[in-house]
Amino acid sequence: MNALAGELSESPVRVELEWRGEKRTFDFPGPFYASRTLDRLGSPIYLDFLEQALAGKKVLVDVGAHVGETTIPLALACPEAMIYSVEPFRESYETLVRNTLQFHNVHCICSAASDRRGAIELSLPDLGQRGEDAANRDPAHPTALYSAFGRGRETFVAEGLPLDDLIPSDEWVDFLKVDTEGYELEVLRGAHRILNRDR
Repeated sequence: MNALAGELSESPVRVELEWRGEKRTFDFPGPFYASRTLDRLGSPIYLDFLEQALAGKKVLVDVGAHVGETTIPLALACPEAMIYSVEPFRESYETLVRNTLQFHNVHCICSAASDRRGAIELSLPDLGQRGEDAANRDPAHPTALYSAFGRGRETFVAEGLPLDDLIPSDEWVDFLKVDTEGYELEVLRGAHRILNRDR
């Protein structure tokens, strides 16, 4: 495993790294997400764990993929697996797509995984809610990202689809990561086929 050559610029943050002899570039909305991803990519233990735990796995799903903090390590550690990355917020989705174009095995989906089909209104946190750690967040509305349960002044509407509809039925899901700011149960309810057949 090669050492990282991390080069951070002003926000938005561009990260350049070398992985097994290949130079790769990723963009992040700020230093918090860049740092979190670099911590993962810079940890031989983390990447070795992914490689060993997911060896031979064919289909990995990242729900709430944001800009790729989990998808990127999965794509590097599991180049033979197909990775579905689901992200509803258009701006994050566009960065996710840019960050993963260099991987042949990542398929990005701009949708909100849910327990039902139809429009879902998601709330963007107000500035006071956007602290990068728990101490700086509004305790009444602690999410640093968007949420179906948030109370921010701004909202956006995303297409909601059950995970069973988002992932082709002929794909056997080996790994499922869900981080949806309190909407995890709804996501799992929409993955009835996947959880009953593939677990």
